[in-house]
Amino acid sequence: MNRIAAKSPPRRTARPGPSADAADSLDHLWRTLPGLLAAADDWALRDVLNAGVAAYTSTAETPAGLLIRHDPDGARHLVRVNLDGPDTVIRRL
Repeated sequence: MNRIAAKSPPRRTARPGPSADAADSLDHLWRTLPGLLAAADDWALRDVLNAGVAAYTSTAETPAGLLIRHDPDGARHLVRVNLDGPDTVIRRL
């Protein structure tokens, strides 16, 4: 009589959790990541301004439909961008 044997599935072993050093490194990354991203944004802004071009940014507090214009001379203005002409300056910041 022929016997057919079913192949049993491989055994799964529990994965060990991250080491304490890896967990500390991950926590450190999450704490420092926002600062690293902000520094990268500042670098790009400075690069554009150093080229003599105005740069536009916004924050969570920037009113809808408006942007913050950073001029190469250091001035900052809250503006409404007009594609057909100069920006409408709402106020100097």
